[in-house]
Amino acid sequence: MIIDIKKDINVIKGLASEIRINILELLRKKSSNVNEIAKLLNVAQSTIATNVMILEKAGLINAENTKASKGSQKICHNVYDELIIEV
Repeated sequence: MIIDIKKDINVIKGLASEIRINILELLRKKSSNVNEIAKLLNVAQSTIATNVMILEKAGLINAENTKASKGSQKICHNVYDELIIEV
């Protein structure tokens, strides 16, 4: 994805957090659910859930709800393998 700083402000906002960058890096390796991401990054599940929503809104990840052993879980996937920011 090539990011135009004038047109893609939601993407820029999505990238404007160390936690969100860490989530994207983790998801490059494998898709994960919110609880797995929280555990791997040693961050509260609620914090990860909030940041996943921001990344979804920016179009940087897809998250789908799937059935789990107890309720449902949100599985997150990167949309892009590479991001290029044009200034």
